[in-house]
Formats: sequence, C-alpha cells, structure tokens
Amino acid sequence: MILPGRERKRRQIRMRTNAAGRWKQQRVRKLRLQHLLKESSSSTSAAGMYINHPCKQK
Repeated sequence: MILPGRERKRRQIRMRTNAAGRWKQQRVRKLRLQHLLKESSSSTSAAGMYINHPCKQK
C-alpha cells in the first residue's frame, strides 16, 4: 500500500522538475535565436542559417 503523503510528494517533485525543464528550454531557445541573429549576415536569413547549422548536420 502506498502512503498518501509519499504519493503527494512525488507529484510535487515531478511538477517542479517539469517547470524547470520548460524554463531551461525557453532560455536555450532564446540564446540560440540570439546566436543565429549574430551569425547571419544581411544576405542570409536566420531561418536558412538554422537549417544549415553545423550542429544539425551529422
């Protein structure tokens, strides 16, 4: 039998980690966008740079 206290605690921890993960993703996305804008010149678009990004290629 699972104690109700333990179940409640586990749920809270999962929610906390989920929120932290989401916040981290947003931060990474923001940094990546800034990086792309810096890298891209006036001739190439940021979208094109993202598709041809070296990290994407294997």
